[in-house]
Amino acid sequence: MICEFPSEQFYEGKLITRPGLWRDKPLNIWPQDDYDMYPHVLIHVEGEEKMLTVSTEDGNEQSKSNEQEIDEVVCNLYTFICVTMVF
Repeated sequence: MICEFPSEQFYEGKLITRPGLWRDKPLNIWPQDDYDMYPHVLIHVEGEEKMLTVSTEDGNEQSKSNEQEIDEVVCNLYTFICVTMVF
């Protein structure tokens, strides 16, 4: 699960990934080692965290986002894919 590490390290195990196309078939964009492990990359990004109240089945919950973090991840992923993909 993509959010397992941040969920355990930063959110006391409460972070949940929304179901999507990758649930049954993971995206194979990262190289795997002999133990089927994927690399983890931690990048410090200064940014403004925005909070939004979201209505759910369990009541109102707080959703958090950070545009600067999103931009950094997309930029790094794009660079990784462009550098490692052979066409």
